[in-house]
Amino acid sequence: MHGVSQDQVTWVTTAPERMEALDMPAGVDVRQDTTGRSPAELLQAGEIDAIMSPRGGPPRGEGAQSDADLAMSAYADPVAAQREYYEQTGIFPIMHMVVMKEDLANSDQALVAGLCEAFQQAKDAGRAEAIEDPRERPIAGAQPEDVRKVMGEDPWRYGIGPNRHVLEKFLEDARDQGLIQRPMAVEELFPASLPDGFR
Repeated sequence: MHGVSQDQVTWVTTAPERMEALDMPAGVDVRQDTTGRSPAELLQAGEIDAIMSPRGGPPRGEGAQSDADLAMSAYADPVAAQREYYEQTGIFPIMHMVVMKEDLANSDQALVAGLCEAFQQAKDAGRAEAIEDPRERPIAGAQPEDVRKVMGEDPWRYGIGPNRHVLEKFLEDARDQGLIQRPMAVEELFPASLPDGFR
């Protein structure tokens, strides 16, 4: 992204990697800081040069500084940059996944449908509040009316159809970065029993 390849960076995490079974591509250096310090503290100590974060983290302890206090954004206008990216690509990056073992999905198809319905109900119940909450807003730093104008009333659309272009880009990037070894179709990510409303 922006002309910097993944093997030109030493990646530092402050929590254990959650995908230990994933083989990192050749040349990618990932290290974990185990001191318990926040990214802001590592930045202040000069041990890292940049932070990738959806928002500035809260200060820890009296007199602590937030990430935003210690670092400047890579973008002159972060709100405009987010809005422009979405308007140009139609991509609202997917940040979370629910993973189920394939044999369980195949053996208990009602479980797949039940999970889909539970997530839909939870989203419907909290969607308006999430757009109003500055910590959850899909365009960090934007006002709720701006989010609705750009992304509509439901930025978190569920289903393969509304998200196909995002998922295809995700798979393309995963292949380009060496995280998967072959091209994959979007449908391979989902169980055959996925309810029609989520296709």
